[in-house]
Amino acid sequence: MKSYLQGFITGGVFVFAVIILIGASEPSPELGKYQISTTGTVDGFNIYEAVINTKTGNVIRRSHIRSEHYQTP
Repeated sequence: MKSYLQGFITGGVFVFAVIILIGASEPSPELGKYQISTTGTVDGFNIYEAVINTKTGNVIRRSHIRSEHYQTP
């Protein structure tokens, strides 16, 4: 019983250490870099999208989509 408990504790410490080491890695620099902005018109038929780089403020992409072709995730 003692060796079972010792193995269980050793395994738990090993799993804990792996989780801590994985979490200690540097975050991806691209994470949170882009933001999407959508605007609809009063008639509800047109949707405008803009993808903006939040670090530089540059507009990466603009698009105009008719509401019947707009797909939500």
